Amino acid sequence: MSEETEQPDAAPSALRSAAFRWFLVGRVTGSPTGPMRQVVEGWLIYQMTGSAMALAWVSSARAVAMFLIAPFGGVLSDRFEKRWMMLVARAVLITNALAVVALLHFDALRPWHLAAVALIEGVAFALIAPAMRSVIPELVPRDSLMNAMSIAAVVQGAMAIAGGAIAGLLIESVAPEAVYLAVCVLLVASCYTLFKLPPGLKAGRRARKVASDLYFGVRHMFGRPVLVALVGLSFARNLFGQPYRTFLPAYAQDHLSLDARGLGALTSAMGVGSLVSSLVAASLGNTRHKGRMLLGAGLATGASLILLVTLRNVPAAFVLVALAAGFGSMSMLLTNTLVQSESKPQFRARVSSLGMMLRSLSGLGVLPAGALADRLGVPTVIGVMAAMLVVTYAAVGVRRRDLRRLR
Repeated sequence: MSEETEQPDAAPSALRSAAFRWFLVGRVTGSPTGPMRQVVEGWLIYQMTGSAMALAWVSSARAVAMFLIAPFGGVLSDRFEKRWMMLVARAVLITNALAVVALLHFDALRPWHLAAVALIEGVAFALIAPAMRSVIPELVPRDSLMNAMSIAAVVQGAMAIAGGAIAGLLIESVAPEAVYLAVCVLLVASCYTLFKLPPGLKAGRRARKVASDLYFGVRHMFGRPVLVALVGLSFARNLFGQPYRTFLPAYAQDHLSLDARGLGALTSAMGVGSLVSSLVAASLGNTRHKGRMLLGAGLATGASLILLVTLRNVPAAFVLVALAAGFGSMSMLLTNTLVQSESKPQFRARVSSLGMMLRSLSGLGVLPAGALADRLGVPTVIGVMAAMLVVTYAAVGVRRRDLRRLR
């Protein structure tokens, strides 16, 4: 998609693109599956083990896979048609879900199986995420990029609300395997929409070797200090601001006395927060204060988590989880938008995948966090990490003027 001259007074709308509308339909069917898997996997693990460390092991398996595969996912997304990358990844997720259904049916599921499932999910996500993020600039003009990213996030947030709630209801009223079967149906529908995207959605060439492509992607990122700062903040957000999601099943059961429906509703509350923040971002259009908004969203994420573990009240927990997820989604949305707009088109998927690799590396921090959570308690660990997130964003905001000025 060619880049058009920005017209600040215009009201850019990504929805004018038919290809982007089909992309959104795919997000409608695909987005609920992530929260659904998150709820059922966390519930099963904690029911079998009662250990925060077990939750951490499953999460770290996903992080290891993403760390190892993400750079290659970016290279492949820049070389080959992105819709085929997304199709292969969805096929892997469908096969993975069906394997869990079979294990549950024969009463053979064990914790290590869920760790292996998470590992495979990490591989699939490492393949699909760079393609999904870098395909949007090829479907809409540049002046509609923020609008497109925001609308996609709105859809994802809305579907996350439904996904978490549906998973909780299915676990309690039917069985955990019903969640995985529903995931398969939704992913099959999402695969259909990929064939409605235009062919040829790729920005790179096949001339160089994979190692050369990786080298040039790394050189491009480190040649632009502001990209390094953006990726670094994303690393910090994942290291300090995401473990609460991993430990949410333990926090919900042990400190809020919630059942599977309650955990599903709490997960849906995160979707509500993400949806509201995405609607706000979409209403702002091509705002000129993206850098400052990014820093503010990171600070607010940490503050919300500190209040969450301090109050330990059920009604307040739903509100604060929604706020933490909303500000976190705003931060992620702004980071993704700025990374795409500040990168050259032929490097977008690779820079995105390098950022994902570092975020995955930070995800391994959940292992020591899980060990500490079993000793000191989940609320203490979440609170300390949230405080570190606040300090990191505040320090970067003070030192990096170029990031504050990003538009």
